[in-house]
Amino acid sequence: MGAAALAVLDQGVAVDLLFTDIALPGGIDGVKLAEMARARRSGLKVLYTTGFTENFAAEGSTAEMDVLLKPYRRDILANRLAKALGGTG
Repeated sequence: MGAAALAVLDQGVAVDLLFTDIALPGGIDGVKLAEMARARRSGLKVLYTTGFTENFAAEGSTAEMDVLLKPYRRDILANRLAKALGGTG
């Protein structure tokens, strides 16, 4: 999954925000994906999601990470996406 997202960035597709789960299959987790994506696109906005709240703090999360905890409602997702994109949310 992470490799596919990076391939999209490498194709030059316009991307305003990376919305990624922290736990991804395929060897690249969401945190590493964001790091690699930002190396390609400086300043890329990122919104993370996870359902593993008990492990999240132990896995090196930082205060700078914008994380939406699962489960979430659509209206909450919409507000967080707007906020991450620079809206009022």
